[in-house]
Amino acid sequence: MKHLLAALICSTALLAPIAEAATPAAPDPAAVQALRDQIRTDKKKLVADNMLLTAAEADKFWPLYDQYEKAGTTIRQRLTLAMIDFIAVDAKLTNANAKRLIGEINGAERDLIKLRVTYFDKMSKVIPAAKAARFMQIEAKIDALLRFDQAATIPLAQ
Repeated sequence: MKHLLAALICSTALLAPIAEAATPAAPDPAAVQALRDQIRTDKKKLVADNMLLTAAEADKFWPLYDQYEKAGTTIRQRLTLAMIDFIAVDAKLTNANAKRLIGEINGAERDLIKLRVTYFDKMSKVIPAAKAARFMQIEAKIDALLRFDQAATIPLAQ
């Protein structure tokens, strides 16, 4: 599994400026754990440290970021609840439950994609599109790490 993680994330340098990231190195497990801890304790600071925004850009970006996070939290809660339900019924997973739960998970996933599209468009109107894309890249890397952690805890359905 660590090889999969290495393909997804390149230690804490994963959020280093794109120009500096020539060849990804294998992640240091301690650095990956430190990144997980930072995501859980202060994701906004992690984003701020890696966005490279000017003061004028920051004034326009952060209100949108807060809206994005609020909307994303609601969707991620739906996704998490569906996954918890999936784990809870695993031994007794009926075809009807499987269809319902996968429908809920896929619906939340679709809503997350719509959210990213919407907020990329909004952000790219107030900051350079390259910086809005950088934000989406940071989000994708954070999301990949969190999803890896979730996947490691969810057993395959019987």
